[in-house]
Parts: sequence; structure tokens; C-alpha cells
Amino acid sequence: MEYKNSNIPNAVNPQAFENSIKEDKHYVKIARKYYDSLIYINNKTGCENKIKKYYYVIECSKADSVLRKYLAGKIKSRLPFSLQKNLSGMKENLIDNFEVVNIHEWNEKFPDYRFKACADGI
Repeated sequence: MEYKNSNIPNAVNPQAFENSIKEDKHYVKIARKYYDSLIYINNKTGCENKIKKYYYVIECSKADSVLRKYLAGKIKSRLPFSLQKNLSGMKENLIDNFEVVNIHEWNEKFPDYRFKACADGI
């Protein structure tokens, strides 16, 4: 799970996130974080054969369903979905699911791990 918030009160540069999603390096960075954490997840005792779901939680005034779908497509194309499809003989998937969700969607899916919005109206 990764959480991005562009609505922090008194933020120095509240448009930074909106500007960053226009650049390819933003998506490469997110995918790299997943690959980096995968090493630890795959080697942790008790995590064998667990479903690997990756969530990108976004708090942004402009993050409507259209933008979230756009972000999901850009990020998903850099995650190992196609890699695992092309590799044969793997004992388990590198990733099973990826979603971009807002705070409300996260809280509905995972009520035991609720986020509280930092800005009004979200």
C-alpha cells in the first residue's frame, strides 16, 4: 500500500503531486517501490502463497474516478503483471492485484485500517 496526499493543510507546494503525475518518472518510482518491497515480502516467513495486492491510496481534490483509472493504467503497466505472465514455472505470482483508490474506497474495503482525511470535503 502506498499513500499520497496533496491536500495537507499549509502545504508548501500543493500542486507538486498534480505536476508529478504528468511525468513518467513518477510511475517508474511507484513501480520500483513495489519491486523493492517484493524482496522482503517473498522472503518473510508466513507469507508463502499469500495473495499480493498493492493499493495506491490517493487524497487529492482532483482525484476523481477518471484520474484514478488513468493512474491505475499508468502504474499497472510498470508492475510485474506481464513479466509473470511471460515467465513459466514460477511457484507463485509476483503480484495478484493492483488498485488506485481514494480514502473512502480504502475505508470501505479495510474498515479495520481506516484513514482519516486531512482536508475538508474528502
